[in-house]
Parts: sequence; C-alpha cells; structure tokens
Amino acid sequence: MANIPFFGKKKPRYKRFDYQPRIYDPVKERIENKRKQYLADINNPEVSKRPEDRKAFRLQLEENLRRHKRNELRAQTIRWVIILLVISIGWAWLEWGNKVFTYIGWAIIPIYLIYRFRNIFKSKE
Repeated sequence: MANIPFFGKKKPRYKRFDYQPRIYDPVKERIENKRKQYLADINNPEVSKRPEDRKAFRLQLEENLRRHKRNELRAQTIRWVIILLVISIGWAWLEWGNKVFTYIGWAIIPIYLIYRFRNIFKSKE
C-alpha cells in the first residue's frame, strides 16, 4: 500500500533525457564559413572595392554560367532525341506492326554490347 499515491504524496518522476546530439556537417560548415567571409568582405570597404577581387568574381561567375548552359544544352538535346525516338517507334509500329520491335531489338543489342564493353576496346588500342 506504500506505492499508492495519496493527496500528500507525489508521483515519482521518471528521468527524461533531452540530449541533442551534435552532428558535424562539413558542407554546412563550409557554406557558413563562406557566408561569414562574404559578409566580412562586404562590410570591409577596402576588400570589397579591389578590382582584382571583382575581376576574379566575374570570371568565376562567367565560368559557372557557361557550365550551366552546357549542362542545359546537353539535357535539352537528350530530351529531343528521346521524343523523336518515341515518335519514330510509334510511327513505325503503326506502319509495319509488331515486326518493328524485333528490328529494334536487333538494333539495340549491338549498341548495348558496344556500350557495355567499350572499356575493353579502349584498352587494346
């Protein structure tokens, strides 16, 4: 009967662990360091107005834009090739029927084998 709480007796509290583990994220830390450096450079008039810094920034920005355009052009080209391929296969199927899939299979097998074993061909050269 000692375990039954009465009006004057408190219920026992269980221990609570509110432990928040620290997680080291190198990418987040690098971004934070760059942000702090950027804010420090903006607030420092000597650093922010140097022409060589602006030129380096401009060159880096242009390179990033060029790389982005190249990636976009590559993705757009692949998209158009896939669209044209699907339309061509659909037209051929309507024109010649199920024989088209046999021909496509015979065309895909060598392409797959060349793609799969291209490292072997390169090492012999």
